[in-house]
Amino acid sequence: MSRLKDAIGASLFGATALVILSALVPSSALAEQPYEPPISLERVVDTFMVNADGSYREICEVTIRIETPQAIVSEGARRIAYASSRETVKSIDAWIIQPDGTKIIVPPESIRTQDEGTQGGSSEFSDTKYKVIVFPQVRVGSRLYWRSESFVHTPLFPGQFFQDYTLSPLVRVEHWNVDITLPAGKALYVEKRGVDGGLESRTADGDHYRFTYERPTIVPPEETAVSEDDYADLLRVSTLPDVLAVGTLYHANAALKAAVSSKIRARTLNLTTGLTEEREKARALYDWVSRNIRYVSVTLGSGGYVPHSADEVLANEYGDCKDHAVLLEALLAAAGIDSVPVLINLGSSYTLPKVGSFASFNHVITYLPSLDLYVDSTAQFAPFGILPFDDTDKPVALTSLGRLAKTPRMRADVNVTRTRVSMVIHSDGTIEGASMATMSGSSEISSRSGRFSDRGSPEDQIVKGILSRFGETGSGSISTVDPEDIDQPYWIDGRFQLDSVTNIPGHGAMRIPVGLAPGRLAGIAAYKPAVSQQHPWPCASMTHSESYTIQFPSNVLITSIPAGMAYRDDQIEFQSTYRRVGRQVFVERTLVVQRPSQVCNAEDREHWRALHLKLQRDLRSQIFYR
Repeated sequence: MSRLKDAIGASLFGATALVILSALVPSSALAEQPYEPPISLERVVDTFMVNADGSYREICEVTIRIETPQAIVSEGARRIAYASSRETVKSIDAWIIQPDGTKIIVPPESIRTQDEGTQGGSSEFSDTKYKVIVFPQVRVGSRLYWRSESFVHTPLFPGQFFQDYTLSPLVRVEHWNVDITLPAGKALYVEKRGVDGGLESRTADGDHYRFTYERPTIVPPEETAVSEDDYADLLRVSTLPDVLAVGTLYHANAALKAAVSSKIRARTLNLTTGLTEEREKARALYDWVSRNIRYVSVTLGSGGYVPHSADEVLANEYGDCKDHAVLLEALLAAAGIDSVPVLINLGSSYTLPKVGSFASFNHVITYLPSLDLYVDSTAQFAPFGILPFDDTDKPVALTSLGRLAKTPRMRADVNVTRTRVSMVIHSDGTIEGASMATMSGSSEISSRSGRFSDRGSPEDQIVKGILSRFGETGSGSISTVDPEDIDQPYWIDGRFQLDSVTNIPGHGAMRIPVGLAPGRLAGIAAYKPAVSQQHPWPCASMTHSESYTIQFPSNVLITSIPAGMAYRDDQIEFQSTYRRVGRQVFVERTLVVQRPSQVCNAEDREHWRALHLKLQRDLRSQIFYR
């Protein structure tokens, strides 16, 4: 990875965050206040001198300008990452130029070495270290300069070189160029979008490439957009021609790690004894890996791209996605079931590079050709055959098969929540209720994860938090199937007592309370779609069905109930019905959304906006009484 990308930081060059509600619809503009980028890139020059064995020298020079008071804190200390087992930082020079022209040299004691970050806690270990430059007297208008020279003596893959730059539209770029010199005749494959340049000269000593870029304008962030890799200007260079070559290279390094040993055979036999069907065996092996191999990333040396051996993972009972995949591959092989490691993007990118870049591949899952099934054993709460949202509808490289494919898109009849709620309103307006919800697909995975995380927390605090979603107060209890038992159909049961949501006795009107039910429709209705959005966004297919029975007290006379409504187009169907029998009101609401793709565009947004108006109106409708 280049010093430039590390130095500027993921906030500028990384993918935009995918918030959980982006699975439904893009958010609305929050305010009219114009977007102000925290910094500008005044000058960036990144230079590589690559050797035939893939080792290289890099000199990176960066000048950024502080544009906002907030950036004084966030940008005043710059971290330059390096893999200590594979590369050496030879020198770093830095200074700051103040708005009045004063130049302050950063002294050596203000350039410190820091071990790997702790963001991953105890689940991530690597040989990454940081050179941290602490700039003095940073203020708005200050220009921060640094120059680093490093040498990568051990490439990730012998003889190969690749670099990736995603140029975020959130930041102004005044001058940017990348220079690369390779041995004469060594092929370099280039993908660029919005970047000028290419092969500049060819001599007996080497081939020199130069790429340049500038962008004086900026665009405001869109928090729900797909990854910037899918639409921003970018440069990717690689000595590998395409992503199939990436898959082949990965397989060449990983295949031997999936060797079937006597310990692997014994574990497979233990897990599959008595099972005759291939799917049953595969499920048993997947379930065991998912439940028993905890996720720990150990990326020392080339560990970010090469798994540990299946025997090591089995013995340690931990590993990252590559380790999960290699152990599952070995266990399946011992059962006579072929499997394929699959390179995929676990995030909001839905495109693949046009050159041999690892940029979009940050995850490994498993494909079972005989069952035509993808599984992800790192998704602890995903039942066999169900992929998490971030794995679905993604282009992938099937490594050992040497071909590209696409994971299945999300289906409305798989991602399902069905809820039944019964409530009794007492004469003082308090409510006693019970809810029962069953879930499958992505909804099930997220709910299992949430209930697992809540273990050990005081139940009254959990209940209070759930009720507060829609402004309700009260008490209650929750029970559910064991979230880790992914072979059992998933359900979640709530018992609750609500403080009065309306004035009883007396004249009034009330909306339908949610209580401890999942409240999927209420949550969707509360999340306003954007009027416009420049970039596509990830979106979900789903079915949400909710049924309510509400018993009113004898001191209340129901005078009016909502009429219900219906909406339908070629992607979305919503229907609600209300009926009254004596002092009981019965409510049925069903939303079915089947997207043609998991990446939605302006046309899809208009579908959603039309539905949202109907849904919001229905959720606001009230039962009148006296």
